[in-house]
Amino acid sequence: MVFVVTHVTNRANRMCCPRAPDTLDSTFIAGDGSPVRDSNRILRNEVNKESGSLPSLIGGMLMTLRVLMTTCAVGTLAACGVFAQAQSSPPSGGTGVPLIWNPTGPEDANVNFSGLPIQRDKCYMFYEHLIGKYPRIRTDPATGRVWVDNEGIPQKTNWAAHIAKVRADVIRALPDPEWDGMGILDFESWHPNWELFSNERMKAMSRDWVRARFPTLTAAQVEQRAHEEFEAAAMDFMVGTIRECKALRPRATWGYYGFPYFYPQSQQEDFRPLFAEMDAFFPDVYAVDYSIPVGQAASPGQRVITNYSNGVASKIELAKTWSMGKPVYAVIWMRYSENNPIYTGQFVNELDLISMFRYSARAGAQGFVFWDVFRDPAIRDGYNSFFAGRGGATIRAMLNEINPPPPPPPAAASAAPPPITSNTTIRSNPVTAKLLKSLPPKVLTAVDVPPGR
Repeated sequence: MVFVVTHVTNRANRMCCPRAPDTLDSTFIAGDGSPVRDSNRILRNEVNKESGSLPSLIGGMLMTLRVLMTTCAVGTLAACGVFAQAQSSPPSGGTGVPLIWNPTGPEDANVNFSGLPIQRDKCYMFYEHLIGKYPRIRTDPATGRVWVDNEGIPQKTNWAAHIAKVRADVIRALPDPEWDGMGILDFESWHPNWELFSNERMKAMSRDWVRARFPTLTAAQVEQRAHEEFEAAAMDFMVGTIRECKALRPRATWGYYGFPYFYPQSQQEDFRPLFAEMDAFFPDVYAVDYSIPVGQAASPGQRVITNYSNGVASKIELAKTWSMGKPVYAVIWMRYSENNPIYTGQFVNELDLISMFRYSARAGAQGFVFWDVFRDPAIRDGYNSFFAGRGGATIRAMLNEINPPPPPPPAAASAAPPPITSNTTIRSNPVTAKLLKSLPPKVLTAVDVPPGR
């Protein structure tokens, strides 16, 4: 059983994490819809755009070929032990249940674990804006401004420039070629399924990209081609990125955060090529609502505990279904999600903390990845108190429940008594002694010896 600790929210991932100095090539969309270069860039050191894109036709051919190869080969790869490296456990922290710490922010190094066997530097999470040239369209929630990063859609990716930057980012973050921790890619702005992701701006740009090259197509043809080109390029982008990471740090365990999502079975099949590339799965089991015991009436921001525990088990079971025998690690957060306006930022209660560990483990999770963003010293102080108090005590209890300590060794056996024979002197009453002397020589058992007084 392995527990990995790292912490992350969805919007916080994109807004609160440290910004790379040369990560994005962004364009501001003005009120009239025209692209305008930003004179007050959010990210420093603007990178010049490189020409070139992923050819749609080649991307589609590669996608088809990869699906066929994956379907035929996954079973063989697993049987031959290709995935064995991913299933190895990080070194133990002394309890048989390693805990690995990897939050985001300058104060995480100052957290006191209060004796919990938590290790640092064994997990690294690459956020989408901190690796390669990740294309996306994002909106500033404070101003409503729309930003186009790295051409906005995967169909227009300059593949050579993206891979070159992936290499530079991985080497900078993980300088040791023999690093054997867990590398998690956190890409949340889109995924390779046109129907299931909701970024309408990226869909509109995909249609415009088709119309610019094929002006005679009908609206239905534009929609179909945009759909196909986006999915092929998106899958190529995600598969190619993780393959490059694995080639650079082959001893590490690589995977994408959050997969698989709760989608119908037929649509999960679309992600099979991506799942085949992952060394491990990292579904999140964050506590959004404050759980209360069964039988109590829930107030705003609360829910009955069974709703959460069932959800935890379902997420892990889904990941186990698609993991093809590879490890599954539950990503957990020790505070309530920002999606809960009443309890956001508060540390989870004991019911939720127990459910995170107990039902993830029972559903088959091999470990846990904690996540958080340390925006200020108050969060550090909160963690210090949490680990020193009831949080640390509950985690210890859960570790003992999931991976109980071995039983103590049996007491040393005393020397066996010599066998009892007719010649053995037995302190007994005179009747017993006379009876024994009258018997022929043989080894007697305790049953043969009448009780004395």
